[in-house]
Amino acid sequence: MSVKNEKIEVKPNILKKGDKACINYKGSLTENGASKIYMHYGYDGWNNISDIPMKRQEDGSFKAEVKAVGRDEIDLCFKDDKNCWDNNNGADFRVPIE
Repeated sequence: MSVKNEKIEVKPNILKKGDKACINYKGSLTENGASKIYMHYGYDGWNNISDIPMKRQEDGSFKAEVKAVGRDEIDLCFKDDKNCWDNNNGADFRVPIE
């Protein structure tokens, strides 16, 4: 099982500090035909912010891996190469760290 909503899937389901989180994105940016997508992420209320390119998968989704180094959560949103963003309608995406 994995953390999942209609736009992202995160494995493993129970993410512990130090684990590698595999994030699979298939949201509005993929639906609008983006050729490149970047994951914008931070920890515990957007600390230590970084951007990393995601890799396109055969099913049209994009995938990236990050290490769970935060105390409570990974904060996520996504942008394409045209600077269009998917921030989950302003709520961002949050992945809990146990």
